[in-house]
Amino acid sequence: MPKDTLDIIDTAVKIGLGAIISGVSTYFITSKNHSVDKSNKQIDKRIEILEFATESIEPHLNTLRKYVSKVDGSLRHGIPSGDVDRQTLTQQGLLAIDNDFVDTREKKSIAISRLKLIGENEIISKLSVLTDLGNDFREELIFKKVVMSPEELEEFCTQLNIATNSFYHELQIAFERTYGLQAAKQVR
Repeated sequence: MPKDTLDIIDTAVKIGLGAIISGVSTYFITSKNHSVDKSNKQIDKRIEILEFATESIEPHLNTLRKYVSKVDGSLRHGIPSGDVDRQTLTQQGLLAIDNDFVDTREKKSIAISRLKLIGENEIISKLSVLTDLGNDFREELIFKKVVMSPEELEEFCTQLNIATNSFYHELQIAFERTYGLQAAKQVR
């Protein structure tokens, strides 16, 4: 009988140890999976915000380019540089493009807010340069009613292209950094 008791105790201890090992293993595996899932969701959300920002800012930049192109076309078709009246701005379609440009600001502001959430301050900084250029262009044309000379417009276009390329480059870095995080997570 003592041997039967020892066998029963031995079996109970083995079952108990197996259950403990199984429970602890399950806990750690589940915890690790949860951590990976959470990290993947954060990466997916970051990508979503970067894509939203790109889609929201692009109409603003396109409208600014259209605006500059319209001024260039007006200069080429005889509107003189320098002071101009409101009627000329209306006839040249510049006030209509200005309204479109102003309308795109709201989505751009929302995009900036979302970029702040994920700490993309460098992108915001590059976008700020573009915003300042657009505001300066608008200030001269709409509020001061002064049309740039062809040389001034060419210099402005150069600055705009440099700022635009810098913005897209920073956006590319952010995407690469994010996709790099995603690739590193998949390797683990």
